[in-house]
Amino acid sequence: MAWVLDAVLLVTAVAALGAAAMRVAGAAGARGLARGVAAAPLAAGAAAVQALVLGLAGSGSSPVLLTLVAVATWLLARRLVEAPPPSAWADLLGRWSALGTSWRAAAGAVAGAVAGWSAWLVAHPALGGDGLLYHLPKIAAWVDGGHPGRVESLLVDNPFGAYPGANEVVLAWATGIARSMVPMTVWAMPLAVMLLGASAWVAGRALGAPPGALLALVAALCAGPLLVVQAIGPYTDLPALAWAACAAALAIVMVREQRPALAGPLVMAAALAVGTKTTVAPPVVLALAYAAYGSRGRLRAAAPAVAMALPAALLVGGLWYVGNLVAHGSPVWPFASLPGGDPVPPALQAIDGRAITDPLDSVGSRLDVWALALAGHLLLLGGALLAPLVARRREVVAGAAATLAAILIWALSPTTGFPSDPTYDLVSQSALRYLTPALVPALLTLALAARVRRGVAVGVVALGLASVGWSLGRALQIGFPAVPGPSVLVAAAIGAAAALALSRAPLTRLAEARVRRPAAGAVALLAVGLLAGAGPGYVARHLDTAPPAVDVMRVLASQPGFADGDRPVAMAPHLDGIVTGRRLQHPLELIGLRESCSRVRARAREGYVMLDVSRARLGVPEIDALDTPSKRQAARLAGCFTGQRPLAATPQWLVFGPASP
Repeated sequence: MAWVLDAVLLVTAVAALGAAAMRVAGAAGARGLARGVAAAPLAAGAAAVQALVLGLAGSGSSPVLLTLVAVATWLLARRLVEAPPPSAWADLLGRWSALGTSWRAAAGAVAGAVAGWSAWLVAHPALGGDGLLYHLPKIAAWVDGGHPGRVESLLVDNPFGAYPGANEVVLAWATGIARSMVPMTVWAMPLAVMLLGASAWVAGRALGAPPGALLALVAALCAGPLLVVQAIGPYTDLPALAWAACAAALAIVMVREQRPALAGPLVMAAALAVGTKTTVAPPVVLALAYAAYGSRGRLRAAAPAVAMALPAALLVGGLWYVGNLVAHGSPVWPFASLPGGDPVPPALQAIDGRAITDPLDSVGSRLDVWALALAGHLLLLGGALLAPLVARRREVVAGAAATLAAILIWALSPTTGFPSDPTYDLVSQSALRYLTPALVPALLTLALAARVRRGVAVGVVALGLASVGWSLGRALQIGFPAVPGPSVLVAAAIGAAAALALSRAPLTRLAEARVRRPAAGAVALLAVGLLAGAGPGYVARHLDTAPPAVDVMRVLASQPGFADGDRPVAMAPHLDGIVTGRRLQHPLELIGLRESCSRVRARAREGYVMLDVSRARLGVPEIDALDTPSKRQAARLAGCFTGQRPLAATPQWLVFGPASP
């Protein structure tokens, strides 16, 4: 029953913030799909602000309080904001009815593939290395303690707790209400993917791009393998890119359609983007500059919207940078230090190379790695750089220059350059994630080029389709557990395409109140059922995907009382978020370097102690050669249990607990 109640609370809270945000977005002048794009940062920003403010009193993860505040937000919006006609439902359904059968089928195929993929990921949840190492543990700590935004100790050798945390705050809001890990999967796929695609579409259409060419570009953007592997769990690159694309779309609509009130959602989208990851700062700053310059004659009209959004945006996007400035002397610590501040941690200093210093060594020597990691995204980037050759327009040249600038900023950034030795291929491939922000100006450049003449538009369509084919082929090679088999995607796409192609009349009737309300209730009940049904077995299904240390995790999960208990779990020298349990009920703590044996043994009596005694090598010689205390910590702590048999033992892990003989 608890699963159902928590699911009801989450659906209620999401519906309340969503309705309030759609109302405000409509009042700001957004129409059609742009209304949803404008509402997204308002809803997510409101959730983050509410969690952070309630967190000051230790109530930032209270399901009841968070839901009540969300409902109060909706009631306040209804009272203070006048919703202009048409309503959001009537607006969207009217535009849907105006689409031809082929376009409805295409939209249905995309929606079906995304829905099928999302359902498959919920059925096979794999949270990934970084998700288990520090994203999930940070969220779980905030849910357990009720203090979202607090700096947490997550790894002895690297201050992950100091990284920007806006995305984790939004997820802490959702998981705090649901008491389930399911939101960590559906936040990436489908929500972040849908926001990315919708934002790119809105931006391109506002620029006047032909719909066929734009559809191919949007599909190419969303299908890249770097984003596919990010869509499995609580990673940050995909949502950061989605918020950056959202900011770009709102800036373009604000200028092109003269909607100065969209400055409010734009500022919040920008805050969510940079508050999630610093790498998206270049396209976000460009979007803000474009909006300010393009609306320079209407800035006075935009001032009220900015004044209302700015305090919340500074909290959501700026909290992390101000905290690092105060605590460590640099707003972007631990990635860079300033005179008088704390130095960059040794682990980050060891891989501080920049691709620009030796591009032939860093890039030219591993083109095969780039092809595997970027696939079709290479065509988008290359096409954008070459676009001025076939579409000689000032705006196309400007877009190509912005794309080149984004690539150069990536090449000038730390952790992008590595020697040509194949030993570095894996970490070099991972660093290509930081190049994805360049895809935003690249897509817009190609969208602008497609306007010039029909021949260029046909070429853009061909480029987009080639990119989609390359990326999907690479994604299918990645396979389980990130990507379902082609039969799942094809069946879901065909089924949804057929249904929505014939949906003009039925969906049009949803604009009628007597039909809309029961339909909305049915959707809410379905969402409650899916959330409540997917939550209880989430951890078991995750272990079925064979994550790292699966055998040890199974032993821990099978301990008497673990599934429904709340004993704390202490780990050294790093964390694994899955041990927080299916309802995030087990407090997860990192054992300090200076903890005494008596304290560690007490932890084992109170709960569980997990020690990674091998400290597996990362494969990066500079990091593996570091003589850090963490490499000896677990072995030292194992000596605290001499004569005591562990609950589980492998060459890598030792687990002790209250039942250890």
